[in-house]
Amino acid sequence: MRFCRRPKINAWDRSAKSGVIRIGYLSNLEAVVPIAAQELCLFEQHGVQVQLSSEVGWATLRSKLVDGELDACLAPVGLLLSLYCGFGGVRRPCLTALLLDSGRCAITLSRNLRDQGVVDAVTLAQAIRSGAIRSRPTFGTVPGITAATHFLRAWLTEGGVDPDRDVRLVPVPAALAFDTFHRGFLDGFCESEPWPTAALAEESGVVTTSFPKSVAGLPDKAFVVLREFVESNEELHLRLVAALIDAGRYCEVPANRSELAGWLARSGSFDLSETCLERALAGSHESVSPFYRIGAPTRATGKRLLEHLCDSNEPGAPLPLPRAILSQLFRQDLHDRALTQAGREPADEHPGSAGKTQATAPTPEHPDPMPRQPDTTASAAMLRSDCLPMAAIA
Repeated sequence: MRFCRRPKINAWDRSAKSGVIRIGYLSNLEAVVPIAAQELCLFEQHGVQVQLSSEVGWATLRSKLVDGELDACLAPVGLLLSLYCGFGGVRRPCLTALLLDSGRCAITLSRNLRDQGVVDAVTLAQAIRSGAIRSRPTFGTVPGITAATHFLRAWLTEGGVDPDRDVRLVPVPAALAFDTFHRGFLDGFCESEPWPTAALAEESGVVTTSFPKSVAGLPDKAFVVLREFVESNEELHLRLVAALIDAGRYCEVPANRSELAGWLARSGSFDLSETCLERALAGSHESVSPFYRIGAPTRATGKRLLEHLCDSNEPGAPLPLPRAILSQLFRQDLHDRALTQAGREPADEHPGSAGKTQATAPTPEHPDPMPRQPDTTASAAMLRSDCLPMAAIA
């Protein structure tokens, strides 16, 4: 099976001629980075013109990226794997030079569940076993290969709830999760900020404070581009990443939260008050840290993500993948070049340093070897030739 290829004259040629680069994002808090880059005129300072587009869900981002309606997108990091490997759609070579790891996933429970004594996964299991809940509770979650989905399933499993039999997990796009929950169609949902904070503000649910160790530190969002775009616009791509790096540094400063909340509210992507958005930026409950990291897509981070997916119990999760794809998807070299262009050296990236771009997900000092990896020479050769059969992936 080969990658889908474009004709030489494509949407990127039209985009290059118009001089405007189109970037899509979801209505989650990570959108503050490209929005801040636009408000601070950082794109212009780096010599690029950008048009931002708020999309309903990651499937829309994927479709528009493949069709050429978007040149890049800030999407769940699982989009990289699903797009590159062809899970659920056409295969296209893609990459990222920038990761955002917010750790800002939380679970919101409806008032109906709370009235029946459900405050966590353990009490949910007890209510189901005792018959207090007659029908299977419905939980909304981010569709696809996402940290939110794994977070929800791990939370349910650790509490004694079978996520495949005891409850119904339904895919709900990020932009619709809170409204669907607020209208009573969901008993709970797992989503990134600012939607858990919005639920608290409406007093319609309670947000759990547990966070499974199996999910902690997983990268949440990635700045995704197709490899064809980078090969045709390498310098332009580096300028885009450099502008986002500068914006990320601005977003990390607590004193800027009020201004950032105003920009988010005026963007039209969030039907929420500035006060609610500012609380979300600060971290309104124990399960949400008021700090998020933006940084390089290191090979160690990519390896940990693949290990997580291989060990996942989620239905339809991909089989073990060859580690050779890490160098294709996670391009720390491009990030370092963009960092230099932004006026900083790669050596400046130290986790925990105030006012500096942060490294991505923490990894164990001595990670366990990756199990069952068909990392053969033949697979690597096929990856370089853009012709990796699904048999080689599996």
